[in-house]
Amino acid sequence: MKRVTRTDPVDTPDGATGPAQVTRGSLALGLSVLFTAVGGLLFWLIAARLEPAATVGRSQALFQVLAFVNYVANVGLPVALARYVGRSESRMANWMIDLRAVLAVVTTGVFLVAAGSTDLVEPLWSRGYVFGCAVFVFVGVGMALAVLAEMRLMTLRMWTGVVSRSALAALLRLPLVIPLALGWVSVDHASLWLFVIATVPIAVTGYAAVLYLRLTRDRDRGARYHVRPPEGARHVVRFAGVNWLGLLATQGPIFAVPVVVAFTVDSATNAPFFVAWSFGAIAFLIPQVIGQVTLSEASQEGHIDRKLSHALKLALLATCAASVVAQLFSGVLASVYGAEYGDLAVHTPLLVGASIAWSYTSLALTAARITDRIAELLILSVFFLCATMIPTLVLTPGLGADAATWSWLGGNAAAALLAAVMHYHWHLGAPASDPLDAPAPKVDR
Repeated sequence: MKRVTRTDPVDTPDGATGPAQVTRGSLALGLSVLFTAVGGLLFWLIAARLEPAATVGRSQALFQVLAFVNYVANVGLPVALARYVGRSESRMANWMIDLRAVLAVVTTGVFLVAAGSTDLVEPLWSRGYVFGCAVFVFVGVGMALAVLAEMRLMTLRMWTGVVSRSALAALLRLPLVIPLALGWVSVDHASLWLFVIATVPIAVTGYAAVLYLRLTRDRDRGARYHVRPPEGARHVVRFAGVNWLGLLATQGPIFAVPVVVAFTVDSATNAPFFVAWSFGAIAFLIPQVIGQVTLSEASQEGHIDRKLSHALKLALLATCAASVVAQLFSGVLASVYGAEYGDLAVHTPLLVGASIAWSYTSLALTAARITDRIAELLILSVFFLCATMIPTLVLTPGLGADAATWSWLGGNAAAALLAAVMHYHWHLGAPASDPLDAPAPKVDR
């Protein structure tokens, strides 16, 4: 048995500690994001050249909805795994992954029942109801497992595995594009096939990563099906549940805004906004992955103040660079996609630029999670939700995608200002008294 606390030391074969591990992990996750981004953007670019914007927009909307459903259903498990599951807690990691798979099956099934008669999921039924349901559940579970597997690889510092999974998912899309390029896919099935290309490679790498972990680092002969929760699970689940509310409030809008746009504008208008939003989401992932690495490393080894300060500098540097690139090349990008994508040049610089403000907000939330300051976390999270989503919901139906873009930029700026007021310096003394802080859980190896 091993007692897990915020300063649980771990063995570091290469001797790197403190900010060095944050940099190394951030670079690895940054490469993972880069592979995901380049693969996704290349695929959607090919799709835009092969199919009408309306067809591409339908598949993009369905992809965003699945991503949002999966995000809502993660119940805080990724952040809990990063926060509490150390390098030797295989049984806890396996149990959390199994729980996430069950939740994915339930939530994708419930969504299909609730939305089965809407136009949004109509592409699924082009080859029959059973086939569409099977595809949606398969990719939903696989994409959910990919997130948990990446978190587990991160806590194990298996950075090569993190990068390899993303690179493989990007490469697997290329052969799936061939039938579309050769005209083997009919017009009636084109939206479904685009959805398959966008999701199946991610799902397959998720299943493969979990299988690899089960056969190697997380091989657990003592609990074959991991049905019985390991010792300490109640504490970890409680932490996950509390943080889930904050995560829904801060990261939920990243999935919800494009869904709102997809429901309120026509498919041709949604297509360029979706591509621009993809660039903005990539930029937003930079502070997010840096925060995830910082959460895991600070929870295992301490050096919290140094790691947070270093992480904030990395996030600001990366997002500022991304914003400059977006400003310089958004016009070129719009011309590459074609005449129907002219609005790319308007949306992309603003959406990417909002990630600069998100850098400070994201790292302030990471600081609150590390020190168990739940009240501060929830206040900042709820404010971010209101500042971004209320203007989007009110203005987008009347003013279109431009209103969503400006609402996103303004909401992020307001949240960063509040984060600056609440965290004008890192509050990194002894953790505040909180029910989650005592006693520290015991986790089975």
